Amino acid sequence: MIFRRKIEKICFSLIFFIVIMFFFGTPSLFAGGSREYSNEYQESLMNLFKESILKVEAGEIDSQEAKAEFSLLRSKYRVDYTDFAGKIDALIDEVGEKKKNSHDAINEFINLKNLLVKVRKNTQTEIRKKSPGSNTDSQQRGNFPDGGSGNSHKKN
Repeated sequence: MIFRRKIEKICFSLIFFIVIMFFFGTPSLFAGGSREYSNEYQESLMNLFKESILKVEAGEIDSQEAKAEFSLLRSKYRVDYTDFAGKIDALIDEVGEKKKNSHDAINEFINLKNLLVKVRKNTQTEIRKKSPGSNTDSQQRGNFPDGGSGNSHKKN
């Protein structure tokens, strides 16, 4: 009788644990990675940046109001405040302080965004190279399609 109760408690605890893990673990599995790289977020970010920069330059809003709009956008898409977000804030401040015009700020934003995409692709490539089972026979021998060697990712 006592043994049966202990088993029931253990089973109940295990079921409770599984239910809790399901509710907390499932959303992260369906996220499919960072929303920061979703097309919808990127389009919204670009549109908001252009609109905000023009408004800051025209004096319709100040830089704090513009940065608050970006904070709301990040919250909507559940994107963390990153170095990229900090650079956006810095560009907004520079336009607000009349150190840059909107055209220069938009060009710099586009360059930063392109650089971010390039860095992400390079990081993914490096991760794939380091993952077990990703080495092909030709890679193990040092024969790469680009004619380089296995150390081609290293820079001088």
